[in-house]
Amino acid sequence: MGCSNSKAVPPVPPSQRSPPPEVASNPLRPSEPQMNNNMAQSFKRPSKGGREGGGGGRGGGGGKLKPNKASAFNAQKQAEKLPKRRMSVAKRGSDVLADMLKTNLSEESPQKQSKSEEKKIDVIAQQGLACRDIGEHEKALGYYVKARNAYGKLLGHEHRKTLNMAVFVANSNAHLGKLDDAIAQLKVVLSKQEKAFGRDDENTLSTLLSLANAYDDKQDHLEARKRYETCLVRQSRKYGDAHPDTLMTLDNLGSLFQADFREFDNALDMYERSLAGHEASLGANHEETLKTAMNMAIVYDEGLRDYKKAEALYKRALDGFAETLGKENALTLDCAENYKCCLEDSGRQGSLEDLMREYFPAA
Repeated sequence: MGCSNSKAVPPVPPSQRSPPPEVASNPLRPSEPQMNNNMAQSFKRPSKGGREGGGGGRGGGGGKLKPNKASAFNAQKQAEKLPKRRMSVAKRGSDVLADMLKTNLSEESPQKQSKSEEKKIDVIAQQGLACRDIGEHEKALGYYVKARNAYGKLLGHEHRKTLNMAVFVANSNAHLGKLDDAIAQLKVVLSKQEKAFGRDDENTLSTLLSLANAYDDKQDHLEARKRYETCLVRQSRKYGDAHPDTLMTLDNLGSLFQADFREFDNALDMYERSLAGHEASLGANHEETLKTAMNMAIVYDEGLRDYKKAEALYKRALDGFAETLGKENALTLDCAENYKCCLEDSGRQGSLEDLMREYFPAA
């Protein structure tokens, strides 16, 4: 008996998102961004009559993928597609801020006396971050606009800090649903950053990824795909595949191929690279590594109907979640439900009974 009416893992509410890590010497300068639940949201494929919920990183419950042509998708199917594993554009801004104050000597403020004024503006930016981290995005936007204008007046409108704060303004607009404004603002900043700092500059790449996210949120998947693919080439060249930003793009692009373009081979290619990068940087049993393994399993399961490969990946992910997070953890149970659906579809009754005894004793 197959599973239907799949629902997506709901994204982490903005008020519960973890604030960016901080360095004691400078609270505006977080350390290297870490992979967390906000950065990679895994797919859930619950059994028939699954838990109530829905809504995912890409705005909708996750309907079970069928092997029909992409052209058969209509508006209703679009609303049912699987969510993407991704970080929100608001979270993306913390990566920009991580580098915002990494100014080179050539970018120092022209006069020493301006340093005190610059620090005052830094405090305004911090206030914006504080508002964002508690979900007060309108207030955060007000602080970001004030800081951007002040940086521009003090340091110049093409200065790195000014441009990076402009990205915060755009990302806040995207978070508030003002996607057309966000996209227009990000395009302007990206052009200026490419001219001033180069296409492979870390801030330029962060802005490019934010632009891809904004297009994706707008459901303009062709434009999102172009930006993600460009960003991935540059990130891989600059950082390698094990860097958190590269991994984020791999996961986003894999999800786009899987849920919107139904290009399952391309999705697997992205997830395989992501899995190798997660294993190299975080270890084989890290939560983010296991999420990628589960997403690969869903491609094999629902996309390619290769149940043997899907089962192996589900089992790996499930065993890892149970060991590291516990059997009662939501991710563990989601993976168990996905695995259960796969075993039902493949007719593996013996394995299904074993799984039911261990994870669904009351069923």
